[in-house]
Amino acid sequence: MTAAVTLADATGTRRMLRALGCDGYSTARIAAELAQPPGTVHDWHRYHHIQAHHAQAVADLYARWAGVPAETNGSTSGDAEQTRVVARQRGWARELVAASAAPPPT
Repeated sequence: MTAAVTLADATGTRRMLRALGCDGYSTARIAAELAQPPGTVHDWHRYHHIQAHHAQAVADLYARWAGVPAETNGSTSGDAEQTRVVARQRGWARELVAASAAPPPT
């Protein structure tokens, strides 16, 4: 018998990932911290729902890293700046993203 998978709305997760991108955290850096393949974390940006435990893991990481420059958590300055540039090009604004990023219900 297979255990039921609990899904969560991915809107908050997407917004938290974008806010971390504004701080310079690349998908690869986030994926490494979450012990997930980078492609999986990349896919979370476009999903409508993700597994609830993944949403919670992103919320926990966001709580630790939000507003903290990526360079203080193991990213190189070049990688962090490149990620910030991409975030700006995509129109991600940390203030707008973070203001509405709420952790998923537990």
